Amino acid sequence: MKPNPSADSKISELISKLWIDERTRALFVEFTLYNPNLNLYSSVTIVFEFSSPGGITTSFLTFTTPLSDYSSDKEIIKLLFEIIFFLFTFFLSYIEVKRIRQMGFKLYVKRFWNQVSMFVVILCIIGISIFIERYLIISQVMNQYREGHGKTFVNFNLAILWDNIFIYIMALLTVFAFLKFVKLLMMNRKLHYLYSMVEYAKVPLKYFAFMFTISLIAFASFGNLLLGTVMSGYKSFGDSFMTLIECTCKINNYNQYIDLQPVIGPIFILLYIFVFFFCFMKMFTAIVLNAMKILKKKGVKHDEDTALLMNYFIDNVKRMLR
Repeated sequence: MKPNPSADSKISELISKLWIDERTRALFVEFTLYNPNLNLYSSVTIVFEFSSPGGITTSFLTFTTPLSDYSSDKEIIKLLFEIIFFLFTFFLSYIEVKRIRQMGFKLYVKRFWNQVSMFVVILCIIGISIFIERYLIISQVMNQYREGHGKTFVNFNLAILWDNIFIYIMALLTVFAFLKFVKLLMMNRKLHYLYSMVEYAKVPLKYFAFMFTISLIAFASFGNLLLGTVMSGYKSFGDSFMTLIECTCKINNYNQYIDLQPVIGPIFILLYIFVFFFCFMKMFTAIVLNAMKILKKKGVKHDEDTALLMNYFIDNVKRMLR
């Protein structure tokens, strides 16, 4: 494949102006791609690192996301839903502030579901703030892109960064909103029994979660140090952490441990399986069975599902009308 004349001339210009010479240690190549069919922007950064002996190490980073500037009909519909989200946030904030004033902050935060509601409101407010900042940056970047008619380089990294942050905040908000939905599901007797079981076992479960997390972090660090140079799944701590989480569900490719590290690789993954599948799972099972035993002794009773659900809605309506 013949080199691109414009790219070749750019490199020649950098060399002639002494931007690239024998003392250069890294070269960054940044460009942005756009897919009009899917309305996706991809910001690509390729890094060429030059070592002292003369070798070249390459790495790349790609972020792909739709950058909405509300210029199409579909995005206008999306804007309407976002406005509804803003109104819902203001209403929910008013309700929670009213509860705090009625109950007092100390009593309010003692209840778990109040904490969930508070986190939902906080995340909504943070999401709105990030949304506004994201919209301003995207508008600025898109204006620069249109003014240059696609002939000048426009850095989309900042816009994509804020867009990704907004997505992460919305994902976290979804988790807490789902917890609120779980509260409704607990009107079902079986789910309420499960919730009661977790309540009785919450102290040992906290210790279990702490031990599980610490052990997972330790194995991730160990895997990164042990296999990071030969396996892409362990090249960084984050990659190692995610690989081990995937291995908790299933081992994707056991043969790669044998091929790349014939001795250390299998020992590492088998030790991980033994600790997490046998030791931790037995601990978790023992905690759950003990909680079930306590519930059976105490004989937890439940009302009818429909009555519980109706009482819940009536109480909430009364609380909002106060």
